[in-house]
Amino acid sequence: MRIFKFLFIIFAFFLAYVFSDNVKGYFKFKEYCKKEAGFHFYKPIVKKSAWFVPSRADAMEISALKDVSFARYKDGDEYFDVKYNSGKPYELTSFEVSPSDMSMKTAYKLVNISKAIHGEQRLSVSGREVVDESGGKVLSFYMFSYANFDRDYTPLDMNPYLLCDSPVVSDRLTYDDYWAAFNSAFIQQED
Repeated sequence: MRIFKFLFIIFAFFLAYVFSDNVKGYFKFKEYCKKEAGFHFYKPIVKKSAWFVPSRADAMEISALKDVSFARYKDGDEYFDVKYNSGKPYELTSFEVSPSDMSMKTAYKLVNISKAIHGEQRLSVSGREVVDESGGKVLSFYMFSYANFDRDYTPLDMNPYLLCDSPVVSDRLTYDDYWAAFNSAFIQQED
């Protein structure tokens, strides 16, 4: 009977050693979710301002916000301005796309984030940041994910990823909730 207890203790220590990185990584992931996930507002956004965005799809999405005058994006060597006219914001006919008038400056830049977190094992962040012309962060939205195991070594290539379970960054956050939070960052421009 003692041999079984001894073998069980050895096996338990072996498992604790093998999975210690997973346990530490999981608690780091939960810490990031608690402290940094969701929306963060650093400065108010001036209404009726122009934005520079990474793509045409982003330009359509951002220009459809009622408090954005237009969104600019670069395609190859050319710049285009996108203005929302009216209609359904997911239809191309609701937008006017024209070559950029470079005399009109953009005040904000949208940056899409998707990267592994340096120094952390299997922990990554995705989201968006809005920066002003000086490079200062205005708004951010972050979502963290953690891979319990290396996917290449899981049975049937199962998905090992966990996402933050905060209501701010889960599937319970609807499209309207997301944009309502985004819209709350705007202020009236002072004359």
